[in-house]
Amino acid sequence: MSTAHPPRPFDVVALTALLAGRSPNEAVNWLLPPGAVATQELMERFVGLHLPLARTRSAIALVTEKARIRALAAGRSRATNAGWEVDTLFAPEPAAAGDALDCLAGLAASKGARRIFLRLSMESRVLEAARTAGFIPYATENLMMSPAAAAPGDRPQLQLRVASGADAHGLFRLYNRAVPQNVRAVEALTLEEWAATQNPIGARSPAQFVAEADGEIVAWVRSAQRGSAATFDALVDPAAAGLVADLASAVSALLRGGAVRAFVPSYMETFAMELERRGFERGAEFVLLARQLARPIGELSRVKVAEEAAWIT
Repeated sequence: MSTAHPPRPFDVVALTALLAGRSPNEAVNWLLPPGAVATQELMERFVGLHLPLARTRSAIALVTEKARIRALAAGRSRATNAGWEVDTLFAPEPAAAGDALDCLAGLAASKGARRIFLRLSMESRVLEAARTAGFIPYATENLMMSPAAAAPGDRPQLQLRVASGADAHGLFRLYNRAVPQNVRAVEALTLEEWAATQNPIGARSPAQFVAEADGEIVAWVRSAQRGSAATFDALVDPAAAGLVADLASAVSALLRGGAVRAFVPSYMETFAMELERRGFERGAEFVLLARQLARPIGELSRVKVAEEAAWIT
């Protein structure tokens, strides 16, 4: 009989055997390419979970049967504990992946998570298992890749500057203009929820740039280096004429000189087409999923008291 549970010290043998095999990582993180496995990092996290008095913002869930791992799910927080992401999902037996994800979601909730996110290939064999574990698809993306960002023919018209902490509210306003309501309903409806999900997994201090027009932030780029490849994502105000092409040129100028890749959501198809014009090619298609997590009873009580106090005043 198989059981889903947090890792135990004697699971290390089974985990070592799993990592030595050929199981791909079904969960795609912002920086690691599809299928890549950060083996050393996963083992360090496994060990860290058992250190005395360790305070971690990560968790691992295993589904085991007779000292054999049927599925493993691992995740960690983004900017704060309120937003988590599944960054590792091994599924030697796809049917067990749902139990591992469900266990991981429970562990994340116990550490303060309110949402947990997951990116899977459209062709992933565990997609249905993720859905049964409560992860709901809410958006799709294309992986855009270029061996080297092409230098623009002319000087980019869009001037990017380094973002600062003072730009948070302006970036959230841009997010509300650029991202469809059905996506925002899952990701973030408030500034606090949005801020909790911003730092991508594996890049605690990504480079961030913004462009302004008439005192309003109209474009944003976030990038980080992983080995020889630069990864970026972007947002652009859909109401600003010509801005999409200008942003594509600015990104090409900013990141030229090495391999570049980006996950571009389907609601930014015009931006994807502009990247293609600059030498990018479309790779696989991915689906974003999320699961809403229950709040602890104690926190719900505090929220109710606050609401009643606000009504009284």
